[in-house]
Order: sequence, then C-alpha cells, then structure tokens
Amino acid sequence: MNRPVLILIVCVILVSLTACAEDYRVPWDHSWVGEMEIHDVDLSGYSDGVYRGYFIYNNFTYVVDTYVLMHRYEDIVVVSNKDSERARAAVAVVDRVLEQQTLLVDVVSGASNTSKALLKSIERGFEDAE
Repeated sequence: MNRPVLILIVCVILVSLTACAEDYRVPWDHSWVGEMEIHDVDLSGYSDGVYRGYFIYNNFTYVVDTYVLMHRYEDIVVVSNKDSERARAAVAVVDRVLEQQTLLVDVVSGASNTSKALLKSIERGFEDAE
C-alpha cells in the first residue's frame, strides 16, 4: 500500500472516531462547566432531611450535604472540595444560596467553575432523592 493512501485511511479513521464521540471534549477545556445550566429546586416537594449530591469535574468529585427544614435550605455543608485558593473562595456560593434560598445565585468571581460544581452538587442531591 502506498504512503498517501495509508495517510488518507488513518485520517478517515480519526475523523470518524471523533465524529462518533458523543461527548468529545478536549481535556484542558473546562468552559463547559462555566456554561453549565443550574436548575432551581422547588423545596416544597421535599421532606425535611439531608440531601447528598455529587458532581465530577476535572478528575475530582465534589460532595455537598444540603439540609432542608420546613421546605427551606437550613444548612449546606461542603463535604468534599478541592484544596486550592479558588476552591476555598467558591464556598461563598453556599452562603448566597442560604441567604437567597435559591440555586440561581451569582457564582464567585475568580472561582466560577468550582462555584458551578458546588451548585450542581446541591441540585443533584435532590435529583438523586426522586
């Protein structure tokens, strides 16, 4: 087989594999986290209790326990967060949720991806309870 034909076959295979990848992302591109939509939770449909949620991002699992009392956010505890300055700053998003009683809060400037990861963890805790 001649070299140009072999190169063409390899290129076709690579393009086909890339096109077939349902969720292809470049490993260093984390823009999808910042663009991720956060959905509010209607707490009227949930009993008092603790709701644990997870979100995996950048080879790390964020874990959040959300305490609900009388259909309100009573407390939110970040069980697992990265150990970095930005990650520690992002925890302020929890105070915003408690203060405003909604997940539709502004993310922490300079820590937007981790803020979104924490918010998604809270949201998923309720999804898992359904």
